[in-house]
This record gives sequence, structure tokens and C-alpha cells, in this order.
Amino acid sequence: MKKRLLSAVVLVILSIACEKNDPAKPTLKVFQSIYNAQADEGIGILQGYNKLKMPNAFRIMEIDNNGLVYDHFGAPVYENGRLTQVFVSKLWNYDQRLTNAYSYNDVGKVSRVDIYSGGIIDRYDSLDYDANGHLTAIYHKTITYGADYPFGIYKKDLLVWDSSGNITRLHTLEIKNRQESKDTVTTSYTYDDKANFMSKPSAIFLLNYERGITYLSANNMLTQVTVYPTGDSTTTTTNVYTYDNENDPVTAKAHKKKIRAGVTLFEKVTDFKISYERIPKE
Repeated sequence: MKKRLLSAVVLVILSIACEKNDPAKPTLKVFQSIYNAQADEGIGILQGYNKLKMPNAFRIMEIDNNGLVYDHFGAPVYENGRLTQVFVSKLWNYDQRLTNAYSYNDVGKVSRVDIYSGGIIDRYDSLDYDANGHLTAIYHKTITYGADYPFGIYKKDLLVWDSSGNITRLHTLEIKNRQESKDTVTTSYTYDDKANFMSKPSAIFLLNYERGITYLSANNMLTQVTVYPTGDSTTTTTNVYTYDNENDPVTAKAHKKKIRAGVTLFEKVTDFKISYERIPKE
């Protein structure tokens, strides 16, 4: 799970290029970092942009459920203007290892994401898009085949978009013995009316379902509500932003709560600081 979370955050960070023209200067305003304000710890930091206006490198810090901190440095590889691989090393360890590889279809959309940990361990396989180029379906494939997963496909995600370019619902179904489960986990989203601070990626290779999938949307997520098949359990995240004079978010207060049968099992409020930089437009 940690590998999948890392890969998802990595992918979100690498897809960012928030191109906002400043009429007074020939520059572009782009995302630089997001920090946990309470602990002053970096969640995601970009280390400069290349001539393609893509990140040169990045640093990702994760904190697991036990409070352990994992610090990673990443180096993306680009070919013909496309991200094709990501190599990651731990803090103060320069032994970089391949963690992600990306394949593209004939129209330049990501068609597959391979996730590595010593070897391929998982895959976002058979990514489907609609006529507007929006991702609509993701089939998850594991390399560890079993009797219940004869073709390796164990889960399907369906994404619903609105006319504003935002993901409004995510439906997740398990697949066993080539049959889709009737039990569906549904997550619903609402948004503000400001441009997404992570920007809308040109292709989808970033699926952190805790926080990252809404970075594909045009606007910033305000609420995320997940309802589980039992009907008595929900997980809710509410974001409150402050904005700069260009209407870009500079702080975010995230309130996350999990409830089962009317009882609060988990509740946490986290403050984030968001920063940007300007790079030459040409």
C-alpha cells in the first residue's frame, strides 16, 4: 500500500504545470511545494523545471499510520516530451531504483502504469478515456495471480465527470472470477470555482485515491465523501482554502473524519501551506 501511495503522489507531483500567464512578465506561475504547516514538513517539493516545463526532480515526504516518516527523492525520465520512467531513492541513499514506468496509446494518452518494487508488483491497466479525453475507467491488475483473479484484474474504477471538467464521482468495484461485485464503494466530490492549484494534467498517471485523483479536475476539491457497501460507514474530507490575489490557494485546512454506525472512529485536521514559483514562459 505504501508503494502505491508513493507512486500515486509521485505521479500527481510530476504532472503539475499550472500555466498561468502574468501579463506584466513573460513568465508562467507553476506549483512549487505543499507543506504540512503544523510540522513544517514537506509533503511534496519540486526541484526546478526543465526546458519542457516539466519537473527536474522532486522530494516526497510521507508519514504512515504509525508516525514513521519516509523521505524520498525522485528523478523522472522524459522521452519525446513524455514522462516514461521514475527512479526513486531514499533520503541520503543515492541508489536509485525504478518505481514507475508509463506506456502511451496512439493519441498520446497514458495507457498503462507499471509499479515496481524489486519487480513489477502492480499495474494500472487498460485505462479508458471518453471523447473529451477524460479518464473514465481504470482496471487494476496484479502480478500475483490467484484462483479468484485468473486474468490478474482485481478491481475496476469508474469516473464520472461534469461539464466543468471536474470528477464528481468515483465508483470502485472488486472483480473475482471474472465477475464484478455488486458491492460498490462510491466517492462523491464538490469543488470551488478557482483553477486547480496542481493544474489539470495532460495525461493520467497519478492515482492517489486519498487526495490525488481530484488533481485531475479543473477546480480545487472542497468535499470528498466515501460511502461503503454496508451503508453505515462514511469517510469525509473537507478542505477550506485561502487564496492569493491571483485566486490561487496558498493555504488549505483539511478536516478528515471516519464514521461507522454513528460512531466517530477517526478525526484529524491538518493545515497545509502551498507555494509557487515563476519560470520563463518561452
